[in-house]
Amino acid sequence: MHSTTGSAPASVGLDAGQRGERLLLTLIGYALIWIALFLAWLLAAGVQPEPTASYPSVPSVGSIAVLLAVTLILGAGAGLVACYGSRYGALSPATVGGSGRADSTSVWNVRSSAVFLVVFGSGLLLLGLSLPVSMLGLSHGLLPIYISPRAEIVPEAVDAVAVASLTGGIALFAVGRRRHPAVFRSWWRRVGRYVTVAGTVLVVIFAALLLVPIPQSSSLALSLPGGGTNLNFQEFPQGAVVTVTWAAVPAAPVNLTVQGAPGTIFSANASSGTFSFHATGVPEPLYSFWITPSVSGTVFLNASYRAPLWSWPPGEPGSPT
Repeated sequence: MHSTTGSAPASVGLDAGQRGERLLLTLIGYALIWIALFLAWLLAAGVQPEPTASYPSVPSVGSIAVLLAVTLILGAGAGLVACYGSRYGALSPATVGGSGRADSTSVWNVRSSAVFLVVFGSGLLLLGLSLPVSMLGLSHGLLPIYISPRAEIVPEAVDAVAVASLTGGIALFAVGRRRHPAVFRSWWRRVGRYVTVAGTVLVVIFAALLLVPIPQSSSLALSLPGGGTNLNFQEFPQGAVVTVTWAAVPAAPVNLTVQGAPGTIFSANASSGTFSFHATGVPEPLYSFWITPSVSGTVFLNASYRAPLWSWPPGEPGSPT
């Protein structure tokens, strides 16, 4: 006859149905996060002014309400991912307390809170980077309408909250690792290292798109019958040195004038030429190109510059980046 003085803690397992349910809820959580980001970008959440407001303006009440709504959707998605998307501690032997009962409550609280803060903070960071602070429109004739620079406080505040959330999540992961090293190591082998690598790759990609200047170019063709005047507005990345090469076809003298900050930056009466300028302006470096041809023809302009591929903030509602 054999006697035992205690029993070993049992591993907590999940059957196939439970695993399928967890996977489905996790996917729903990620879907909610991406839906929230898309709605924020599409509706200019938190930075869209009133339709009839004149510049400068502050974000409309409806726009702020949209920002709060997408933040709640983002939080709901992060909550689902935190509860069902990471099994940190769920499949490892639970810690046996003095009463002989498995005690994994502290492991669960640290894990779920850390995952929630990291996922929520990551979503907020993407949200803040995608919010537009300027839009071009034609409701005021040829002049563009701008969202006030005062609206920039919205994405800046979102990014600040995102960084605070990420910092808190990382701190909780450190606490969990110190309190439950065996459980943390098990989770790290199963999930953590892959999530860390994926997150690092995303950060590197976003940093490169936002910070690394690369050669870019844009072209413009202005044409009118002789004696007319053609006007076109062009935006350039803030701080870029823009070099413009232009030529009239057929070759004939034309009056070409380029205006922007701080005024007229180029004016010539010729059939071709090259000039450069430093793109500046508030809230955006916007320039007008005027031509008055002496005969019927077209003026082709090609602008080249170096700038990050994804200027901040990267999106404008309804238009590609």
